[in-house]
Amino acid sequence: MAECNEELPADKRLEFRIGVNLGDVIVEGQDIYGDGVNVATRLEELADPGGVLISGTAYDQVERKLDYGFDFLGERQVKNIEKLVRLYRIRLDHPRTAAAWTRGKSFRSRVWLSAAVAALVVAVGSVVFWSNSRAPPLELASRARMEFPLPDRPSIAVLPFTNMSGEAGQQHLADGMTDSLITDLSKSAGLFVVARNSTFAYQDRQVTVSQVAEELGVRYILEGSIQRAGDRLRVNAQLVDAFSGGHVWADRFDGNAADIFGVQDAFVTQIVDALKVSLTGNERMEITRGRTDSLRAKEAFDEGWSLYLRFNAKDNAAAVAPLRRAVELDPEYGRAYAALALVYFRIEDYAWHEEVLFKDDDYDWNQQYGAPPRVAMYRAFEHLENATRYPTALVYTAQALAHLRFGRAEDARRQAPGD
Repeated sequence: MAECNEELPADKRLEFRIGVNLGDVIVEGQDIYGDGVNVATRLEELADPGGVLISGTAYDQVERKLDYGFDFLGERQVKNIEKLVRLYRIRLDHPRTAAAWTRGKSFRSRVWLSAAVAALVVAVGSVVFWSNSRAPPLELASRARMEFPLPDRPSIAVLPFTNMSGEAGQQHLADGMTDSLITDLSKSAGLFVVARNSTFAYQDRQVTVSQVAEELGVRYILEGSIQRAGDRLRVNAQLVDAFSGGHVWADRFDGNAADIFGVQDAFVTQIVDALKVSLTGNERMEITRGRTDSLRAKEAFDEGWSLYLRFNAKDNAAAVAPLRRAVELDPEYGRAYAALALVYFRIEDYAWHEEVLFKDDDYDWNQQYGAPPRVAMYRAFEHLENATRYPTALVYTAQALAHLRFGRAEDARRQAPGD
């Protein structure tokens, strides 16, 4: 492929990423899966375009049997695999000259060549296993099996992006990317976008595109992965048609982490274009309104929002600090103000303040929330007022809840469509 690409213009070149692993697989009908497949899949996602990554198990078999050098990249924790995986990059552009290849044409050499070919077949077989696991003869989604009627406009479910960073602390970055794409795509009146609560139910589960499509009643599935190393960021995304199994759109970003906002905007624009849906001027303005330009503020918001969505008293309290940090870093961050309002509303709604009130012990509460329980509602409305100055979709949710607190159900219904 590299030789072919040399003769082609840049926009016509085709590059593959290959992951090779040697391990046990499970064969069930035409499906092949198991840890052996999962590791190869993760290596493929980590490989550079045009590059090959192999696992330690494969390296141990071919180290001295191939005319190529290897770079050891360390050990990495990959999704759904308990043990660390050793990674090696094949230096395809710098082959080494092994003495074993130049010691004459004796019978011993022929035996060595046979052994090398056998090892290579094992490596190629591993690639075939990976290919089958990623693209088996697909069971396509069926309208007849849809649990909900298919909408009369293009319908999308955005699955949780996979965190490929190898650090649990970066999970909020992957979740934040998923949230942002759901929010931005839902601004288009020409699209039907499944809510976050429904798609995040599939996080860390092995599911097929057809299964998700049929269970949620959509035609298109957006999936991807995100990997961060310092200031560098890699994002992969693809939109799959569950009825045909084909890719409607796919893209990849490799660059600076500070460019994540531009990546989100570009992905949204390309997705709606691929589905032949036009964004109006107001919709484009809505997508960018209330957003921050600060990467640190965005990271703080994603951390706090992830905690809030866990729906328990402890994590709800823990969400306050990062959300406050977000508005300190960007005092015009409307979505973070709205999230803080929701945090304080939830305290009252689920009576998480009562235990402290009955004990008359405000110290722990003040440590968690930065205010005594008696002023929780005051804080909620204070943050809501700030949120309305920098409107976002999330502020409509907070405003609707505020109306409900005073029995203004009709006002709440009018407010809710804004979200």
